[in-house]
Amino acid sequence: HRSMRLISREIDNVASLQAKLLPDRSPLIPGVHVDSMYKPSGLASGDYYDYFLTDSGALRVVMADVSGHGARAAFIMAVVRTLFRVTRQFPSDLASTVRMVNEELLQTIGKEDDYVTVFAADIDFSSEKMKYINAGHCPGLLKNGSTTVERLSANAPLLGFFKEGFQARETDFAPNSELFLYTDGFYEWSPKPGDFLDPDKFLTSAGEIMTRKGCSLEDIMEWLSGLTDGEPEFRDDLTALWVKTER
Repeated sequence: HRSMRLISREIDNVASLQAKLLPDRSPLIPGVHVDSMYKPSGLASGDYYDYFLTDSGALRVVMADVSGHGARAAFIMAVVRTLFRVTRQFPSDLASTVRMVNEELLQTIGKEDDYVTVFAADIDFSSEKMKYINAGHCPGLLKNGSTTVERLSANAPLLGFFKEGFQARETDFAPNSELFLYTDGFYEWSPKPGDFLDPDKFLTSAGEIMTRKGCSLEDIMEWLSGLTDGEPEFRDDLTALWVKTER
């Protein structure tokens, strides 16, 4: 029992430190707001999100999900966070950054079963363009200045397995655009016995919610809560970012 208490205390410490690694305020960009959510299913999580300004003035947003749970996943998450954050001091374009993260993960976990999915994007508000790489992650949802919501599906392999090149795709990010990034905990659960919320159903409903004026993460959570009789019992971590512009 004493050893279990010590392990529990250490995981508590990991979770406390982990929460401090995540940004807690929207970037100081006129007309831009970033809303975030972080609800680990246990004490330590493999989910990670981040956002910061690059040297070129673009907003870099990152959403990542490490396989597994607990202290091991939290450690890998911290490694990924550090690698992305180092580009604030040593500027690197998006593709080079993701390649660097992948190479470091190959050295760290290349012979293990761990892996990391990542959606990373650089949003340039002056040119109204966004470059993104989806490395095996859930499709991002982009409402590009209209009522149309586009799914930004994976265009690269997940990280930590393959020595593949990574190329960023570019799309428009017009005024009044919105970008919703999330982890698979949002749809990998059962609202009712025998009733599974599959990815396509989640994407369709989340896309419909995004078309509403003034929608937010709270609307997504309200919809999920309405699918079950009591409080939703999520099996995995819930992490999300919602970038909104009013420019």
